[in-house]
Amino acid sequence: MVTYNIILSQTFPSWHLRHGEPTCFVEQLRITKLHTIRANSTLWQKRFKKILAGDAELCIRVWLGKPYRSHTKEIIRLGKDSGIGIQELRFEKGLYDLYSLQCPVVDGHSVHPEVLASHDGLSYEDWQHWFQNYDISQSMAVIHFTSFRY
Repeated sequence: MVTYNIILSQTFPSWHLRHGEPTCFVEQLRITKLHTIRANSTLWQKRFKKILAGDAELCIRVWLGKPYRSHTKEIIRLGKDSGIGIQELRFEKGLYDLYSLQCPVVDGHSVHPEVLASHDGLSYEDWQHWFQNYDISQSMAVIHFTSFRY
C-alpha cells in the first residue's frame, strides 16, 4: 500500500509573526481543522486518485521538533472510506482580499477567506501570514480530513 504523508507543524514557522507559538493543529484535527491547503494541486489530484481507488492512504504526521530538521510522528491514517477528499483552490478577482490579492474560489464556489482560514485551523490574520509567500497564481489543493466540502 502506498502512503502519502502530510506533515503538520506544531509551532508557527520562523517567518510567521507568531513564530514559535503552538499552532494546535493536532488538537484541532478533524474537529475545527477540517482541511489543509497545499501547493501543487496537480500532484495531489494524482495522489487522491490512488487513495480513492484504495491503492494508497494518507498519513497525517506531526514534526517532533524543527520542521524539515526533525523526526515525525504518525497521528492518523486515512483511506478511501474515511471521508477524505480534495478540492481545487484558485484565487480570482472578487470581494475579498488576501494582502491585495484575490478571492478564494474552491471548485468554482467563492469562499469567504475567514471561513477558509477557520477550516484550515487558523485565524484570518494567521492564515494571511502563513500564505503570504505562496504563488497564488497557481492552483492549490484543499485536502479535506473529513467529509466536509465547500
